[in-house]
Amino acid sequence: MATATRKCCGCKDRFKPETMIKLPVGYFCLLQCSIDYATRAQKRARERQAKTKLKADKERIKTCSQYIKDAQTWFNKFIRLRDKDLPCICCDRPNTNDIQWHAGHFLTTGARPEHRFNENNCHKQTSYCNNHLSGNVAEYRKRLIIKIGLQAVEEMERDHKPKKYTIDELKVIIQDYKDKCKLIK
Repeated sequence: MATATRKCCGCKDRFKPETMIKLPVGYFCLLQCSIDYATRAQKRARERQAKTKLKADKERIKTCSQYIKDAQTWFNKFIRLRDKDLPCICCDRPNTNDIQWHAGHFLTTGARPEHRFNENNCHKQTSYCNNHLSGNVAEYRKRLIIKIGLQAVEEMERDHKPKKYTIDELKVIIQDYKDKCKLIK
């Protein structure tokens, strides 16, 4: 008949239970194994605490432009997920995995920052149309009118007051688009 054994929490070797030391955190073969185990646990706790502090410090010193970049990343990801089954807004190229897809803005973020996070202003676009054809604006406009209507397109094209985002607004935008991406996946 086989004798039951227990694994030491410290060295991971197996021993007879009657020869082991029982502590609240587990069984140990020697007192030194329990001391080593506690030392490693303290070290891991200190490392976790340092990582948490580092993350908080990085977040604290982040600039507004870094928040805009993060928000734009999440917004673009949402647009590509939202339009994943649709063709390119400009050239009607069907959805395939052999090309790179962008979240292309009808009105550019440099010229119209107030429309940077406007979902009607941004749609899935091939990298060719977005980069090499500078957004292929003429075709984009035609198809955008079909998609959202002439009135909505003309409303976007009207003069608007430029938007300056605060860090708090950008944090909300980032969280909103993270949540929307999770819902779509």
